Amino acid sequence: MPFSYTKALRKGFMKGIFGGHRGWQVGLFILVIGRLLSKALKKGSGTVAHSQKISLGETIEIRHLNSTEEKVSENE
Repeated sequence: MPFSYTKALRKGFMKGIFGGHRGWQVGLFILVIGRLLSKALKKGSGTVAHSQKISLGETIEIRHLNSTEEKVSENE
């Protein structure tokens, strides 16, 4: 039977936190730290939410609107 991270995490949570079993608490701690380290050390870029190619000489402006500016632009 292959290793299931989700199943081990659930079992560690139930037996370690609710059951008070020290071994499962340590296992849960190792699983959570391992997952955090793997995400932190992952190579490559993050997920791209939007991409667009622009022609030579064109510019792009990226602005953050505060909530009052957003409401004004929605009403126009």
